[in-house]
Amino acid sequence: FATDLLEHFSKKLKSFSYQICVSNPDTTWTGNKGRITNFFTIQNPTKMYAYLCGNPLMIEETTQKLLDTGLTKEQIVFEKFTVAANANVKVAQ
Repeated sequence: FATDLLEHFSKKLKSFSYQICVSNPDTTWTGNKGRITNFFTIQNPTKMYAYLCGNPLMIEETTQKLLDTGLTKEQIVFEKFTVAANANVKVAQ
């Protein structure tokens, strides 16, 4: 999860925060469990940006929640990740 880098940003940038959430963790995971949309609140949408990375459905659901709370599309950046069944299969984006 690159937590060293995320912690560095948290210490250097006053307005930076992050949360890691795993929807289907193994038994050793002790962090947030479930959908990320259950773990964040927006206090001032005009002064924030969101970076999302994960599966396409999570990106779509979280983007909609952010839009519903007042963020604009320009304030949301994302990367959708998918897994191909074999290396010869191309995944549509």
